[in-house]
Amino acid sequence: MQSFIWNFIELQRTPFKKGVLFSLFVFSSIVFSIPRYREAWFLYTLIAFPIFTFAILALIKNIVVLIRRFQEIGLDLIENDQEKDAYKDWWGNLSKRRHLLFSLSVSMAFTLFSLLYNANSAWSRYTDALGIFYMGFFVGEATYLIALSPLANTLLKNYRLKLTPLDPARTVNLRNLAEITFNIALITGVSLLVMNMIIALASFIFRHLIAGVVLLSVIAWIIIIILAIYPHVIFWQIVRNKKEETLRALEKRITEQYTQIVMRGKQSQSMENLLKMHELVLTSKAFPISNTEFFGLLTALLLNVIPAILRYLV
Repeated sequence: MQSFIWNFIELQRTPFKKGVLFSLFVFSSIVFSIPRYREAWFLYTLIAFPIFTFAILALIKNIVVLIRRFQEIGLDLIENDQEKDAYKDWWGNLSKRRHLLFSLSVSMAFTLFSLLYNANSAWSRYTDALGIFYMGFFVGEATYLIALSPLANTLLKNYRLKLTPLDPARTVNLRNLAEITFNIALITGVSLLVMNMIIALASFIFRHLIAGVVLLSVIAWIIIIILAIYPHVIFWQIVRNKKEETLRALEKRITEQYTQIVMRGKQSQSMENLLKMHELVLTSKAFPISNTEFFGLLTALLLNVIPAILRYLV
């Protein structure tokens, strides 16, 4: 899976070298605040920036693993060989240039936001902006990777999938995709919570950052809902289409059996089995998710409101 940051770390041959490079990425965020070493801002960044960078890099690492797994399961779920090739081509043709431009665009947006809200009027405000640009690139990379999940879900809807006819929502691979989608939403929510808590902490020292706490809480809700709800709307459509296909086939057989019963004047065992299967399909689940996953999503949403609430109450 394409990731500029994580692929670069993975190029290192030993776990030790990977750990060293990961640590350099985490703690390099402090360098840009050195010009303000005598100020409270430097003491804040000494703690907050490495935590922020660590959370983003950990998110990127986990997203890469989950997206790779999503890609493999999605490929196994597709029934037609030509559609499998089309699915592989989509993943293989993801533009590195577009990925890079998107990450840089997010980084620039963070930088401009920093310059607008930075109360520091000295020249060091620009080194502060460089630090935000540095971490903003990681945020852009994570955002791009996260967006691949709902896009891939939309792609799968166009293919013929290998689903259990009588209860498509319980198809193992489809349930695995649903679980991966929820995991992506959940770990994204946790990472956003870490960022939100960092900004909330800063707002006690730098009062003008209060708006940032509220803004990030709103953004967190929007992102988590999109990541969790939209893909499962797609899953629901996939399950619904398969159920309708199965029901139409069963209803055709039931009609044929009914015609024979009318002509012969007696009930058949086959008819009873068809009616049982028809009822089973009608009452089967519409979503390949569990109550536990819903609880995890709700928890992530509620936790991302806490920093804003605490900031206004304390």
